Amino acid sequence: MKILIMGASLAALSAAARLRRLNEDARIIITDPRRNVPSLQRLRAVYNIDVRLYTDANFTEDSGCVMLEDKLTGLVRKEIFDKLIISHVSDDGNSPTIRSVSSSILNLTDCNQFISQWDVVERFITEKRPSSAIIYGGNIIAAMAAGRLLLRGLQITIIALSSVVPNDLDRDIACHITSFLVKHGVRLVSKSETAGLYEEAEQVFCPLNGDAISADMAINCRQKPLHDLPTYTPPPIGVEETLQEFPLDTIARNIFSGLYLDMPSLAPLKGRAVAADVINSNAGRPKNEDGLNLRQYEIFGKHIAIVGLIEKELNELRLPYIYSIVPIPGGFLKLIYSANGDVLGFASIGQDALHYANIIAIMTRLGCSISNITEIEMTAVAQPLQNLCKIAQNVVENRLFMAYWDEIINADIEKITLVDVRPPALYLNYNLPNSINIPLANLRENMHNLDISKEIIIYCDNGEDSYIASCILAGKVPNLRHLTGGLDYYKKIAALMA
Repeated sequence: MKILIMGASLAALSAAARLRRLNEDARIIITDPRRNVPSLQRLRAVYNIDVRLYTDANFTEDSGCVMLEDKLTGLVRKEIFDKLIISHVSDDGNSPTIRSVSSSILNLTDCNQFISQWDVVERFITEKRPSSAIIYGGNIIAAMAAGRLLLRGLQITIIALSSVVPNDLDRDIACHITSFLVKHGVRLVSKSETAGLYEEAEQVFCPLNGDAISADMAINCRQKPLHDLPTYTPPPIGVEETLQEFPLDTIARNIFSGLYLDMPSLAPLKGRAVAADVINSNAGRPKNEDGLNLRQYEIFGKHIAIVGLIEKELNELRLPYIYSIVPIPGGFLKLIYSANGDVLGFASIGQDALHYANIIAIMTRLGCSISNITEIEMTAVAQPLQNLCKIAQNVVENRLFMAYWDEIINADIEKITLVDVRPPALYLNYNLPNSINIPLANLRENMHNLDISKEIIIYCDNGEDSYIASCILAGKVPNLRHLTGGLDYYKKIAALMA
């Protein structure tokens, strides 16, 4: 069998490696118009892949045939294949039209089409050289747009329906991202969807309260295009770029039978066991027809992965849930589960976020509960995930009770005592208001100093020492809880919301 893969994306490389493991005798060809692709040399050698870089492909009317042109030599050869994989960005011919007012407003209305739509935004920036931008909408598309504009040094204002962005993801991830945006100078203005209008002549967005916000460009991210506005027309482009605008994947599907990867960024995860059906079953929902309940994004270099359900979806279903958090470099891991230990959802942001999501997806797909996951030996890289599951297991078995950052913000000191179990030097450097310091090393001999008539909430930097402290005090303090995520998580997210 001969398999032709067009486009050396991450999805294509992953698909090629898996195909080789399935069939050692298959001939696998990867073509790509670029001069160089990272990791391709190893793929070529280890998996015996025929790699053709700097190569353009043109379809013919013959089924199972394509013309490949070597851009260095100009030679064209006919390539016949049995299966075809298109690993370019999806374009089904129905993507929203990019429109603008006075060449200033652009639409980003589809997360699946984000890359192709962003190309038009990039061309607008190259042509107009704006120094400021307004983003209208508070979803994941708006957050991704803000991240890319930040890298270009633009001053950014986001007009959103809520106080956090993105408001369509997990709440804690949204708080984490909002904290980053605000820290880097993004202005966030919370308005209702009808509380503003676009001024065509002045190229400004004017909320109805009259406080005009001026900018050189505006981007609509509300997932519905502004069809009643004139279309932004990009400058003329060369023949080579024009050819790239044809919906090659649509043509391929109409002419050839074969494999098709519609979202390259998700393809490496599609090949693995995903937890959609099990999680939906745990939550009492019907089976997911597409078999995929995993979302993956990247914002200003931070990887985000979500498996299963998020709090917003669980609240809409009126299903009870518990969640626990542990920090990791650049973010955190969040496990959402039921009182009997079934995994309902998982969210991760930061270093190795996708790795942790893959593990949870595989374990849940195999029918593992939280207690099963804690019994599995994991590598050092996966240790934070195992710690998270151990904390969750203690919660399920009623040996540990959680406290959350939003409770700490409005804590009633008449009823709650906050106990910091870090060393004194760390406590003096930064601590929660109205807290007391009893270092973990001295906790056993100082338990008598705790006022057990109040609720006791234990915390440390990352949740590890406070977890041990909670185990020491368990059964000795009637009302004891552990601050999930620790002080590191609180400082990054909760302080913003205070």
